[in-house]
Amino acid sequence: ARLGAKTVKALDIDEAALDVCVDNAKRNGVASILDVAKPEQLSDHQADVLVANILLTPLISLSETLLSHLKPGGHLILSGVLETQIDRLKAAYPTCEFEVLVRDGWCCCRADKKS
Repeated sequence: ARLGAKTVKALDIDEAALDVCVDNAKRNGVASILDVAKPEQLSDHQADVLVANILLTPLISLSETLLSHLKPGGHLILSGVLETQIDRLKAAYPTCEFEVLVRDGWCCCRADKKS
């Protein structure tokens, strides 16, 4: 949010995590542009950037949902995946081009949705 986003939607299945998100946004002066919700509350909104820091299995099971909420040409930032799992992650996002950064065996991926 502090990097220039006009709006930020934060989603989580855990109510406590959403509360922490709101508290952090207030501390960082970005609460006015933050909208927190549970995933089932997300409408047909399409984003320029989506960030998910969860493990491989949920990233795979959520691939269609995440891609449906990402604009063509948009960027997914995916983390929580081991280097040994990267091929399985890429297979779940066939409409994306990947750039992968590895640190201590963990990956952070930028996946650009093809237009």
